[in-house]
Amino acid sequence: MKLHIGIDYSITSPAICTYYGDKQNFDVRMCNFFYYNKIKITTPVEFIHQTTPQENYKTSIQRFSNTSHWAIRCIDITKQAYDYPETIILIEDYSFGSKGKVFELAENCGILKYMLECEGYTYNKIAQKTLKK
Repeated sequence: MKLHIGIDYSITSPAICTYYGDKQNFDVRMCNFFYYNKIKITTPVEFIHQTTPQENYKTSIQRFSNTSHWAIRCIDITKQAYDYPETIILIEDYSFGSKGKVFELAENCGILKYMLECEGYTYNKIAQKTLKK
């Protein structure tokens, strides 16, 4: 079996879903969801295993670095729980129709990709519509 990790990497509330299993026998109980929000979610929500409040930051680069460290911790925690299985990491690719702070989005995701490579992880980019499925 493989560990599948899907990363929806926004600036304000990134999320990670991990699934240990195979496609043919999908079982939602083998999923873990991690959220990094401005506030900690205190109401119990089924299948949300970890919510982490965002750390304080002084610059946008510090914010992006904090978020990337959070993402790496989530991946490491999950890999350790399943005794370091083969891992497939999928990151939501950039939207060509994006408006607003597209350069900040790119900087944010670029720092994550850099940190993943520094930690020895490989990843694949996947179209937004495909990742949500």
